[in-house]
Amino acid sequence: MARDPSRFRRLVLLNTWLPQGDIFSSFFRASEHAPYLMFRALVQSLGRQQSVETVFRVASKAPRDAISHGYGAPFPSHLYQAGPAWWPLLIPLTKNDPMAREMQKAALFLLNWDGPALIAYSDGELFTLPGKALLQRVLPQACEAQIPDAGHFLQEDQGLLISRLIVTFIQNSCSLGSRSLTPEL
Repeated sequence: MARDPSRFRRLVLLNTWLPQGDIFSSFFRASEHAPYLMFRALVQSLGRQQSVETVFRVASKAPRDAISHGYGAPFPSHLYQAGPAWWPLLIPLTKNDPMAREMQKAALFLLNWDGPALIAYSDGELFTLPGKALLQRVLPQACEAQIPDAGHFLQEDQGLLISRLIVTFIQNSCSLGSRSLTPEL
């Protein structure tokens, strides 16, 4: 986004936050992120030998067989699973992490964004929920939605609902006088 802002007309932010390397800036911030930090420690201790399915099963309400077949199929061995298995380790914990600097650029982009935006979180989100208040402050004009019966990987848990929500947002933005979009099946 920050590298080429002219390519964007709308923003859709789902179960996300802008980790800028400040998770340990206070005891409160660290405790807010305890679920993520515990999961990160688990992923780090399991290393590259964990399956992609492990990452998804922890944070998704999708049926076990859907996760196994959907994420096992394109990644036939641990060689191909290394990237997705390490996703949780990409979140910057310190300000000198190169990814923290990229996130700071994204935050500046959002601070200057005045176009349509949608912020949606699932009702079962554990990891990125502390970022919701920040996004609401940075994007006060944003539409908001809550996705029912979904975990962190809400696109797997409620894919059809998410797609309908995004289409509604693109076609209508938010209804007049309300910043809330209601996902409909």
